Amino acid sequence: MELPPIRFENVTVRFEERDVLKDVRLTLNEQRIGIIGANGAGKSTLSRLINGLVLPTEGSVHVGDLNTRNHAKQIRRDVGFVFQNPANQIIMPLVYEDIAFGLKNLQIPKAERQLRVHETLAELNISHLADRESHTLSGGEQQMVALASVLAMRPRTIVFDEPTTMLDLRNRL
Repeated sequence: MELPPIRFENVTVRFEERDVLKDVRLTLNEQRIGIIGANGAGKSTLSRLINGLVLPTEGSVHVGDLNTRNHAKQIRRDVGFVFQNPANQIIMPLVYEDIAFGLKNLQIPKAERQLRVHETLAELNISHLADRESHTLSGGEQQMVALASVLAMRPRTIVFDEPTTMLDLRNRL
């Protein structure tokens, strides 16, 4: 499956009086891309621009033909995001419910939601967590559940913000 290119056109992001990113011109069109840099260099801000979680102060970000400023909701269906801190995206009391939540918002029929949740849990080898209360999960388990929630929605692109921080070696690999 060919992915649409992600284009940053003269993007500047300013928080208060500080430019976090300045005049970024970039096209992302590879299947797998890593962004590295020092703390505070703007990696998370750059990542959040891709699906409209952050909007540029100046310039524009496009996913294919869609501009994040005008089409963020549509883009978020195609571009999933796994946050650096998974607790920021786990909102339901039970793991199963959390993974099903996004699918329900997309109005996926119940039978299909159930199938996707079970398939995703099995694919990530975390089926044993389905009935766990979300607040009882370890950091690594939270990270896996956050990933499962995004994968179940089957986005064309997934953006990870420091995805392996809380994972053990087996799950990092």
